[in-house]
Amino acid sequence: MNTEREIFFHIHRCSFYLSEKKYSGKGALHIALGIDLVGKNEILGFWINKTESSSSWKLIINYLNESE
Repeated sequence: MNTEREIFFHIHRCSFYLSEKKYSGKGALHIALGIDLVGKNEILGFWINKTESSSSWKLIINYLNESE
């Protein structure tokens, strides 16, 4: 985002059906959204995982912490 820092971020998860060569089943899409002081939204990242697990959440939070 321009010169302002994000003051709020939201991570949203939605489920979908995933079909690959080695895997078919439910998947989880995680989208991290940052919002700055003037209300502008920016996608900070998105991740596709086979499941919604604590390890996938940990990877996302660690990535966001390290990308300051």
